[in-house]
Amino acid sequence: MANKIVGIYQIRCVKNGKRYIGQSKDIRCRFNQHKCKPPARMVEDFERYGKKAFKFEVIEECAPEELDKKETTFCRFTRSIIHGRRLSLGILYGLND
Repeated sequence: MANKIVGIYQIRCVKNGKRYIGQSKDIRCRFNQHKCKPPARMVEDFERYGKKAFKFEVIEECAPEELDKKETTFCRFTRSIIHGRRLSLGILYGLND
């Protein structure tokens, strides 16, 4: 069994540039969960474009105690908070611009 990847990840729609940024203590497991049941704000795009239109990417590995801070930093860096729709703290799906 592979080691768990702890860190920040994104799910990016290559068709429209929208992205979901999240954190997990087991990113591989979380990706599998999202592939079976996408985040609520992504469901429409998953249905429209299909799973192949989405890239599941690890942004950065980090220690579990750094997850909240790193996630906030990446959300600000990608401007997801400004240009996207905030679902709850740390869970974003916005435009990439």
